[in-house]
Amino acid sequence: MKKHHYGKRGKFDKTQAGFLKLNKQQFLLPMEFIKQKLLRLRDLLKEGDNYLTSITDFVGAITVILITFIIALVVFPDFTGRILRGRPTGITSVPIPTATPVPTPTPRPIKQGPEAYSISTRSNPQMRELKINEFDPKKGQTQEMKAAIIDTKGASVVSVELKLITDKKTKIYPFKLTSGTPNKGEWSGSWVTDDSHDYIYTASFTVKNDKGEAFNTDLSFR
Repeated sequence: MKKHHYGKRGKFDKTQAGFLKLNKQQFLLPMEFIKQKLLRLRDLLKEGDNYLTSITDFVGAITVILITFIIALVVFPDFTGRILRGRPTGITSVPIPTATPVPTPTPRPIKQGPEAYSISTRSNPQMRELKINEFDPKKGQTQEMKAAIIDTKGASVVSVELKLITDKKTKIYPFKLTSGTPNKGEWSGSWVTDDSHDYIYTASFTVKNDKGEAFNTDLSFR
């Protein structure tokens, strides 16, 4: 009857144990061979630099590299095999998390059609009223604004300018005097709408007189 030796992974007989021992001895042989080669290289270097010695050194170095690679295949067959086959070696990269996109908010609805604003200010010159023919124009639609301007000091208004700020564009529109006098009159401007105003919709007016005075006001529609 055969006697069995038990270990952590199960049982194996003496023949298996002898096989493992033999493999261990065989593994020491290449290491002894490498040691002999290294000693031979050292002896050749001591004898002097010549052509034959250089060739011998080169051949010896190549031999050492090849033997080291063979030992690596024997000792670590799984790891080296994965490298040669281009498979993962157990070293994985950690993916970089991507930021979650923020959803675009729904635009707040605004009034459609004509709109009028009464404006009160102490500065000079003054804008008293603003009329808009279409408060919520679509792209391609003409929008017109009329501003009632007065200079309380009797000076003449020389320019009225609108800076219209929308979602993606900022444009400057000069107004013209369409009725009344430069001291007290109505100034108008019109343009074709070429941008959306779902989130940004601001009208900034600058009024100047012939004495160098200026009036600025910002009307935020959204």
